[in-house]
Amino acid sequence: MKRVLLNSDLLNDTESIYFQIDKFEFWKFPKNNVIDTLVFICDCIKELEIRGIEYRNMFIPMNIYNNAVVDIHKSPFYTLTDSFDDALKQHGIVPMYTVYIPDCLKDQYKV
Repeated sequence: MKRVLLNSDLLNDTESIYFQIDKFEFWKFPKNNVIDTLVFICDCIKELEIRGIEYRNMFIPMNIYNNAVVDIHKSPFYTLTDSFDDALKQHGIVPMYTVYIPDCLKDQYKV
C-alpha cells in the first residue's frame, strides 16, 4: 500500500488497484502474486478501513477486473451470482468502482 498522486503512472499501471481519497490523492495496492483477485480486492478495502481511510472510488484496470470475474465464475462460493457487484456485496462491500483500460492495453481491448 502506497500513497500516490494522480498522474500518468496510474493510467499505465496494469498490476495495481487504486483507491481515490480526494481529487488528486490515491492509495495504490500492487497485485503481486495474488491467486484470488476478489479476495485481494476485499483485503485492500479492509486494510483501508483498519487505517481509518475512507475512499471515494476504486479504480480497477480491465485485466484485473476480468480476472476477478473469472474467479467469481469458477468459485463454488459465488454459485448464486455471476456479478462482480453482487460478489462484493456478499463480502459486505458497497460497489463503488471504475474499470479502466490502461493506455498500454488499449490495442488489446479495441472493439
